[in-house]
Amino acid sequence: MGDSGVKQLPVTVISGFLGAGKTTLLKHILQSEQTLRIAVIVNDMGRINIDGRFIKRKGEPANTLIELQNGCICCTLRGDLVKQIAELSASGGFDYIIIESSGVAEPIGVAETFAIDAEDVNDGVADKSGGPSLSDMARLDCMVTVVDGYSFMSDMRTRDIAKERWGDEFNEDGNRHITDLLTDQVEFANIILINKMDMLTEEQRLSVRSQIKALNRGAIIVDTNYSKIPVESIINTGLFNFEDARTATGWLRELKGDPRPPETQVFGISSFVYRRRRPFHPKRFQEVSTKMTENEKIVRSKGFVWLATRNDCYGDWNQSGAVAVLSCGDYWFAELPEDSWGSTDPEFIKNVKAEFSSDAALGDRRQELVIIGIGLNQKEVEDLLDTSLLTDEEMTLGPQKWKELTDPFEVWDIDNGDDDDDDETNGQLQDDDEEEEESEDDIDQTHMLGHSLSSRDGRPVKKPRI
Repeated sequence: MGDSGVKQLPVTVISGFLGAGKTTLLKHILQSEQTLRIAVIVNDMGRINIDGRFIKRKGEPANTLIELQNGCICCTLRGDLVKQIAELSASGGFDYIIIESSGVAEPIGVAETFAIDAEDVNDGVADKSGGPSLSDMARLDCMVTVVDGYSFMSDMRTRDIAKERWGDEFNEDGNRHITDLLTDQVEFANIILINKMDMLTEEQRLSVRSQIKALNRGAIIVDTNYSKIPVESIINTGLFNFEDARTATGWLRELKGDPRPPETQVFGISSFVYRRRRPFHPKRFQEVSTKMTENEKIVRSKGFVWLATRNDCYGDWNQSGAVAVLSCGDYWFAELPEDSWGSTDPEFIKNVKAEFSSDAALGDRRQELVIIGIGLNQKEVEDLLDTSLLTDEEMTLGPQKWKELTDPFEVWDIDNGDDDDDDETNGQLQDDDEEEEESEDDIDQTHMLGHSLSSRDGRPVKKPRI
């Protein structure tokens, strides 16, 4: 029971692209010999492929299907999801809920739904008015991502966006890159099912497993064909913990210095943190960035970047396979008075100051990038990035003259309170011949890196346009 006395239903969320095998997995669960009364919530943007005989089988217990369409449960349909789960819990007629999210849903957005209030839902987002929270009625048990093993490698190297592949029905996240979506779904999972493994050679299987393990060290990885797994392995597992899930990503664990699991050696996974106390020349960094996205040994890189032309704020760097985005981050702490750092906790202040250079002019400015790959040559990547750094001669020019350097990146709008900037973009790395895609101006509760930026959790930061 939850704190409110209402029956607390365990929930498994299944994520994955269209065609990966989510619905096949759902059919397998419902056909299996188990006695749970399961409610199924499907948010697959209009394409429901579950035959009715699998939803309500002969005899008891009975299952039910709820369709949530014309939106995505990680954003615009969040309120609908809260209401449906509240009703299922109050009915007392079910033992378990399985949610099949849309192909473009961000798992972290679905998971965060379980922390919002169930009352006063407005426009898909609940306000915090003291009503019962969803966690009183439901317990997130497990996040499962189904990956198409056959197409995984090509999906990690493509620069296609969602609507190019699946059409305009994905009107919310349709401008997101396939690679970026796939990375989100892999990184935020307790269990990753690599489906269609019978279609791969042993060498290809090893390559797919290696990249997935590099993206998410903590997940249980299971090879499957036709999504067939023991049902008990994804139901009532007790695996989900929000903080563990949020910090399970390979790049964040590397940044924190967590020890690498032994299997990373078998897979050939390596990673390192690139740190320098010198700004990048924007033009040279753009050229280097392109080379990094073309390097198939680099699976993931993420962190923050100091551009010489933008000395007061950092850039948020995010690379997944062949796609990279440099977006507007926030001001360096050195640019802000201490009472604007976001916390007065002494330990926090100590950690922030520990990131400051002994050179007062630098403050906390630096390059800090986590690089994860398969068979990486660390020195080669470091040497490549070093070619972006200002030379000694350029350093003597100083910040005012640095502003005159060639800067090919798009203008950053760091004014978080400005609602009239729909036409502004945030420094996306693009091919010269690629037209900019318009997207909705959004606010993202961005989880920043390291001690010095941790105070910005919860601070509105403009979401990169991709």
